[in-house]
Amino acid sequence: MNENLHYSMDYDLLCRLTQFCETIYLDEILAHFRLHDKSKTVSTRHMSMFESSSVSRKYWSILGFEQSAEHDEMVTSWFIKRANYYVKRFRLSESYLNLSLSFAVSRKFTILAILKEMFRMLMGGRFTGRT
Repeated sequence: MNENLHYSMDYDLLCRLTQFCETIYLDEILAHFRLHDKSKTVSTRHMSMFESSSVSRKYWSILGFEQSAEHDEMVTSWFIKRANYYVKRFRLSESYLNLSLSFAVSRKFTILAILKEMFRMLMGGRFTGRT
């Protein structure tokens, strides 16, 4: 188990195990978990999202996937929306943190997402075009 991870240890372990054994799909629920305000996943959602995204990328080539522009766009868009949420509530340090994490994922998609969000705000929320 990777002890440097704080949110995605189980996901990292699962990805590593798939390299050594065949996986099959089961169409049934085997476990549940609960989200609450004090859980790490919810209380530090931005760090959880960033770490899960980083773990996922690490195994793409091993599992036969290519880096996905759609993945980068989705993750950066999520961080930009969170940054905007915090700006509207005058929580600027949290907004800055989300912007920084977005840049760490993809500078290109972060800039496009910021421009899209600014244009949407100028248009009074009427703009819904994709980047």
